[in-house]
Amino acid sequence: MENTVNLDGLILPYRIEYKRTRILKMRLKEGTICIVAPYYTSVQQIQELIFKHKKYLQRMYRQYQISKQKDQIAEFDVLTILGQKYQILFTHTASKISGHYLFLKKQDATMMKKEIKKLFLPLQYQLFYDLTKKYFQQMNLPFSFPQIQIKDVRSRWGSYRKDQHLITYSSNLIFKPIVVYDYIVVHELAHLLQFNHSFQFYQIVQTFCPNYKECIKILKDVTL
Repeated sequence: MENTVNLDGLILPYRIEYKRTRILKMRLKEGTICIVAPYYTSVQQIQELIFKHKKYLQRMYRQYQISKQKDQIAEFDVLTILGQKYQILFTHTASKISGHYLFLKKQDATMMKKEIKKLFLPLQYQLFYDLTKKYFQQMNLPFSFPQIQIKDVRSRWGSYRKDQHLITYSSNLIFKPIVVYDYIVVHELAHLLQFNHSFQFYQIVQTFCPNYKECIKILKDVTL
């Protein structure tokens, strides 16, 4: 459920998700306070947590607003996509990639990002397929090679469906530094051996991606 809270004039929405967990977690995601709470947690306890970290949330929200403004796409901007730099040029015709130029129809940033994901989908798929194959062989996994798909998923960067033997990578990774891609791939392949996030799971991840903690920091939204 979603409510709002007034932090000295700054009104922020907050959403509570009750789960089977013993820890009360909070993070600011896209301007919304997201709470993960044990089933027995009262609304008063949640609000106490929010007000306890009031100054932190106010500061993080200001940073979010600044980053949101920077998130706009302007002509002649240079974007790094899948490890390559592309200059943005606006066009009245169809969007396309030409060398190191990216021709886009001028519209709001959300729609232009959708265009970018669509244009780079084949390249993104090939990159993640190759990385998955590379680490699948390095990890010497006693399974058949999993199916791979790229999907417009916002809730997570990757997932593994055991029943379908399918790894899904988020198309939104296209806007993240390429340095984190190895970690995402290793993370999902490690689930073939450990279908959890246990200590043993992260031992596998660390073996094949020693800098995984740095990658997590890059991938994370504003968290608490």
